[in-house]
Amino acid sequence: MKDILIQAEQQLPALLKNSGLHSTYIDYHPPFVKRIWLQYGEYRIYMHRIEPCSSSPEALYHPHPWHSAIRIVRGHYEMGVGHSATNELPPTDCKLLLGPGTLYEMTEPDGWHYVNPLDKPVYSLMVTGKRSERPMPLEPKKEFRKLNREEQADILRVFNTCYGWGWDDDFIASLVN
Repeated sequence: MKDILIQAEQQLPALLKNSGLHSTYIDYHPPFVKRIWLQYGEYRIYMHRIEPCSSSPEALYHPHPWHSAIRIVRGHYEMGVGHSATNELPPTDCKLLLGPGTLYEMTEPDGWHYVNPLDKPVYSLMVTGKRSERPMPLEPKKEFRKLNREEQADILRVFNTCYGWGWDDDFIASLVN
């Protein structure tokens, strides 16, 4: 998955210009996440703004029901990692402090993690593959709203700055819906 993420990063400016962007605000459990996403062949590319929790135990501890690779683009977060084949919260095997440029993958359906941004929002890029059959321990019981134009533009501005694409605000405004 790391190779797919690196490949997607290289193509991301063109993909953003030529693909229909989707967005959602994930707010059923902290940390709340503002997400822009697009289809990339059989994969999905997600651009995230992850809000800090008041404490790490508040952060959603969860498995990924798909293979994924993640790169932190801006900010720092604590990540706890555990493993459980059930939907019971696992013990935390390790805690990591991760920052910009960090690239990691999650390919084990029973691998769990939580992330809690430290002080400020974290922006990350994630690529996911096909969803597995693994049930999620906590499913949202609500419809998520789409991001407004300013929320989408904020994410695109940060990625533009971090990746050095050189886009101006008018061009960024033309990408949001």
